[in-house]
Amino acid sequence: MPAAASGGRLNSDQVSAHMPAQDAFRGAIRLANDMKLAIVVCDPDGVWKPEWGDLYQAID
Repeated sequence: MPAAASGGRLNSDQVSAHMPAQDAFRGAIRLANDMKLAIVVCDPDGVWKPEWGDLYQAID
């Protein structure tokens, strides 16, 4: 999480260790909910599963 998005609650950017995609998505969503922030999910490898919800793509 970028420190700039934390409203002064973090002094430096936070980077998690390598983990399975599902755990990373869950952690990001939990953190965003706790901090009342929107998140953007980038999935260049196509690992998002339909049962996790809808993942929208920008239309160019």
